[in-house]
Amino acid sequence: MVYGLWSIDKKQMKNINWKRVFMLSVWAISLVGVMVLLSFVSNRQDKMVCKGVKINIEGKNFLVEKGDILTLMNKVLPQFVSRPLDEIPVEEIEKVVRMNPFVERADIFIDLDGIVRINVQQREPIVRIINKNYQSFYIDKKGRKMPLSLNFSPRVMVANGFIDELPAYNDTLKTATAKQIFELAQFTTNEKNEFWSAQIEQVYVNDNEDLELVPRVGDHRILLGNTEGLEQRMNNLMVFYKKALPRMGWNEYKIINIKYQNQVIGIRDSLIRKQVTSTDTLKTDSTRIN
Repeated sequence: MVYGLWSIDKKQMKNINWKRVFMLSVWAISLVGVMVLLSFVSNRQDKMVCKGVKINIEGKNFLVEKGDILTLMNKVLPQFVSRPLDEIPVEEIEKVVRMNPFVERADIFIDLDGIVRINVQQREPIVRIINKNYQSFYIDKKGRKMPLSLNFSPRVMVANGFIDELPAYNDTLKTATAKQIFELAQFTTNEKNEFWSAQIEQVYVNDNEDLELVPRVGDHRILLGNTEGLEQRMNNLMVFYKKALPRMGWNEYKIINIKYQNQVIGIRDSLIRKQVTSTDTLKTDSTRIN
């Protein structure tokens, strides 16, 4: 009888998937090891003190400096170096750093060596607004307003004239004119539009609320009007630049009008003066884009 039971046990043991049992045992031992290691690291960090701070600031501008970040950290916890790591309020410091008007994102953590590491991403302004009251501010690439910096002046397109938009910290745009300026700035800062990024340095909003573009090269203004069909009209202007200006000269026209669909109108300085002193119909040179 005993022999029969032993035979059954041996048969059952043969049916056991020993490979699976082995793998489960390895996973269990590994999990316990990780938990012990994490507990050791946690206890070690609790006893460690802060040995220093490493600040990394991302972005091509210099709107935020490392000294600005350290000042904000010291407001939360003065002289935090040499303090126990468990006394450093990481989340509170992170929150304060993010309140800086030039900071897009801030991530703070403490590494195993007791170093507080701070990664900061700056906001990226793409146009500077000077409104009709001569108040000045930036618009970032997400369409939010931001103040000027005392540390650095980014090289961006400037818009001025009859602009009603008021400055505000991290606020969205309210007026139609400011939204059109932002749309234009998005277009010129697009990687595929490097020529326009280099060529258009200023936008002037006239008393009719038309956008006038001031180029770096050429003694003329580009009458854009609004941003409806912007890409197509700028493509039309590029054709005019390539066909007409090399033949006539970059300073031949004082106004290049691209307000109208599929048409570019070049107006000479002499014709502008004639329009001022005469009631005759103004004659212009135009290129129709088919």
